[in-house]
Amino acid sequence: EGDMDADGDGAVSTEEFVAFAGGMDAGPVDLTGDNFDEQTKGTHAAFVKFSAPWCGHCQTMAKPWADLAKTVHTDYKGVRVGTVNCDQHREFCEMFQVQGFPTLLLMKDPESFEDATPVIFEKARNYDTLLAFLEEEGVLLPRDE
Repeated sequence: EGDMDADGDGAVSTEEFVAFAGGMDAGPVDLTGDNFDEQTKGTHAAFVKFSAPWCGHCQTMAKPWADLAKTVHTDYKGVRVGTVNCDQHREFCEMFQVQGFPTLLLMKDPESFEDATPVIFEKARNYDTLLAFLEEEGVLLPRDE
């Protein structure tokens, strides 16, 4: 169990936070109707995979999705990459009119973007295409050096 204030000076520096956060899993966040607002608070976009455990296409894209989440959560700020298990959270998925799996939806914060209409990702489900999509949509903000 780590302590964010590593040097005990009562303040958490950027370096201390990055070291602390680096110990956390940077992969996709498990999202539910109950934790969605909390998990996306302070972000300006959420890229969400609505999936089901029995879905073959979802399993095939698990690694590129995990790699994307690690890149986005480590190298950029303000975007949360997450996954919703629609078998467990059917009502939450129905709110977003999910018809098939996987459904990839980019949700933008209306306070940050003039057009905050959710965008459905419908291209090849590989790492490069997923990352390029986030760049094209203008949601990736580089971390301050």
